[in-house]
Amino acid sequence: MTKFMSFFSRVGRGSTRPAGFDQVDGGPGGQEPGTGKRDVLPCHVQLLDGSDMRVELPKTALGSALYEKVLYFLDIIETDYFGLQFSDASNVNFWLDPLKKVKKQLKSRDAIGPPYTFRFRVKFYASEPNHLREELTRYQFFLQLKLDILVGRLECPFDECVELAAFALQSELGDYNKKVHSPGFISEFRFVENQTEEMELAILEKFKTCK
Repeated sequence: MTKFMSFFSRVGRGSTRPAGFDQVDGGPGGQEPGTGKRDVLPCHVQLLDGSDMRVELPKTALGSALYEKVLYFLDIIETDYFGLQFSDASNVNFWLDPLKKVKKQLKSRDAIGPPYTFRFRVKFYASEPNHLREELTRYQFFLQLKLDILVGRLECPFDECVELAAFALQSELGDYNKKVHSPGFISEFRFVENQTEEMELAILEKFKTCK
């Protein structure tokens, strides 16, 4: 965890996707022009920044077709770290196999749909963050860590939680400005399940030092 902290301060505010792109129907591996609606597989992909994209695939498409469309949309080059998850009717999670047909995987797992929901997630963390070359890759790791801590999937010591939250604020809001960022504004953000006033004050003080 500590190794990733030094990278969070480098996550620029320009690393997010362009605003307004919540739907994608084109791109690599997508629906061919003139394809009838009966022949498509409607998919809904939830992204790590909280936005989503809708994709229509041919019913014969492999998992790689959907995967490549999401990577193309996010402009991610270091692809090996990521994957797409979906759930069955019992809410058990599975990774989409890029080498098998999407429809067959959904049917065999009794997935709910259409439309079928997928979640873009980090599948493998880099053991050495220094090996991550791309800013966008680091940003997706940042979002995944933030999500895992928020839902309690990843335990994080108090001090590291405070540091991560401060970098998250800097990434979203820019540097601390005492004219804009009053002491109470931290409570508008949720970083952990049981966020206390003590933690919020510590986050604010750390946020002031982020440059």
